[in-house]
Amino acid sequence: CTPKYGSSGSLAPAVVRMQLAGTESFQIRLQNPGDGEATGNRDVHCMVMEEGVWVLPDGVHYAEAKTYTSTRTDENGGSNLLGESQVLENSAASYTVVLGQVMTFNDAGWSVFWSRGSTRKTPPSSANLRTGKHVGEDPDTTRGDETIGYIAMEEFHGTASGVEIESERGADSILGYDNGSRLYGFTAAFPSPPA
Repeated sequence: CTPKYGSSGSLAPAVVRMQLAGTESFQIRLQNPGDGEATGNRDVHCMVMEEGVWVLPDGVHYAEAKTYTSTRTDENGGSNLLGESQVLENSAASYTVVLGQVMTFNDAGWSVFWSRGSTRKTPPSSANLRTGKHVGEDPDTTRGDETIGYIAMEEFHGTASGVEIESERGADSILGYDNGSRLYGFTAAFPSPPA
């Protein structure tokens, strides 16, 4: 899940905290990872997939969803960004897109999902996938165990149950909250602006 930020940049930073994920629903709330300023009301967008290996609607591409208990908490920089090694079930797929979420609220301190490949500077792939929770530059780096959920997907543009979907990996660098935004183009135009 990700919070939607406005174009003005006037909203406080926020991470999505989840709990009680079940077969029919889940609960979310926003938490400021910094100074505690109110996050404000805003839309949150989530992608949900049942755990397992799935063939996407084109019959050619795959996605895989898994959960596990994360016992490690990563933090800012260098050797502190190890993640936890994952083994994907479908070894024939070429997964290049990885999305994830900390799915429990066992620790009141914030943490967010992250992923990497064989090094902290390489993107995840089918052959090298490490995932986990991290706390960035928070001076309190101790967190309890949390359930992590992730979806590994091949790049894809198509329709599922009448909903047009596109998954693609963007640039290999992330801009911070205060550093503006990047423009990403779609591989095929949508009939109307996507949410």
